[in-house]
Amino acid sequence: MKKNWVISTTLFLGFFSFYYLGCQKTDHPFGIYAPNGLDVPTATFTPVTGAILAGVIDNNLPKAGVTVTATDPFANVMTSVTDSFGLAAFNPAVLNLGVWTIEVPTQGRYYQSSIPLTVTGSNDSVTFRAGNQTLSATPVTPQTYGSSNTSIAYNLIYDQPYNLNVPVVLSTNSGLPAPWTKTFQPVTIGNSVGSSNVTIGKTGCYYQAFSFLFNATDLFGNPIDGKPATISRGFPIPIVIGFSQTCSTQCGGGSWTASAALTLTTTNDCGQSWSINVVSVNSLGTTVLNQTNSFINGGTRAYGFTPGGGFQQNINTIITITSPTGSLSGFCSFKQNVPYSGTPINSSI
Repeated sequence: MKKNWVISTTLFLGFFSFYYLGCQKTDHPFGIYAPNGLDVPTATFTPVTGAILAGVIDNNLPKAGVTVTATDPFANVMTSVTDSFGLAAFNPAVLNLGVWTIEVPTQGRYYQSSIPLTVTGSNDSVTFRAGNQTLSATPVTPQTYGSSNTSIAYNLIYDQPYNLNVPVVLSTNSGLPAPWTKTFQPVTIGNSVGSSNVTIGKTGCYYQAFSFLFNATDLFGNPIDGKPATISRGFPIPIVIGFSQTCSTQCGGGSWTASAALTLTTTNDCGQSWSINVVSVNSLGTTVLNQTNSFINGGTRAYGFTPGGGFQQNINTIITITSPTGSLSGFCSFKQNVPYSGTPINSSI
């Protein structure tokens, strides 16, 4: 009888030790069927209690009302919302040690952003931060265009220096002159992609250099600082000005008049209107003609003037043509009673 008591006491203490050290139920301990379960020792971790904090800061300001999730090493998910200090607190009943995933899900102007956090049970925290986003444009093709329809390509890069993603929508309204267009692929960046292929296309005649902005807005319409770009004309505009002069009346030593004619021939200027100034001065230094008129390709104009002075006066004429594209000047000289025909300007800009 005493022997049976010793055996029973030994077995009890053994099982109590297993339970005290940490155990779980099984209905097959040691291969023995136990329908109500039996406590046996296991090799699981020892849980500790604690807390995790996640902060959200946008442009150096704490952000309230942002939903944050925390996923423990066993895929258990908890949700919290940031308070007025931009803090979301997680206080699980049991804090499982290991690598957690803290995440700001897609919401508002934010795109899904996550941070791995190794939880040790001591001051475990992460901070999500956004701000100082910038756009930069890298030319893929030369930034010049030809006389025919042209496409110019860029790679537009959106840089987010911190870990909280803020997507932006690229704007097509950036001051491009007609007939230029702009396309993006994709239009929204800053989510799963950080750059866009941009094409600037010319669909009609154009001849000037111009600048424009690559700009964007976040999903709430707030602007992101843009980057300027300049595109230049890559072809010449030939300009030929013809000028002729003859006597309108009998040339002699008295008072008489002369007539002159100016013609303009241009190429690739898209029908641009040019301003042409004609100044003629005689040998005595007297200005006998000073007129400014507008011309387009193929335009002509007749001038009448009185050379003045005596017989055989020299007439020196300076012709200047200007437009938003640039300017050219030419010079010619002739005698008042001697017919003249020439091209004071035969060049290009």
